[in-house]
Amino acid sequence: MKVLSAQELHQVQGAFGPVGAAIGAVGGAAGYLLNQQLSGSKFSPTTLAWQAGAGAAAGAMAGPAAVIWGFNGALAGGMVTGVASRYGK
Repeated sequence: MKVLSAQELHQVQGAFGPVGAAIGAVGGAAGYLLNQQLSGSKFSPTTLAWQAGAGAAAGAMAGPAAVIWGFNGALAGGMVTGVASRYGK
């Protein structure tokens, strides 16, 4: 079995850090805002902050894939909630 050098270990650890966190925060906030618009729910600054924080955490740990997955999930949730609220009355 081969022992990895410090440089090789750094290359494979997979951390995205501050850049991923910034992208994740923007993605989380944008996902919430689009969800809120599609669903017609009332805007909540607290929920916006929570979604931006969750996006930042996901982006810092998992990188762009997590941000894209979360953004798409927020869009799908907003569409389903919006359709249900319009036709469920």
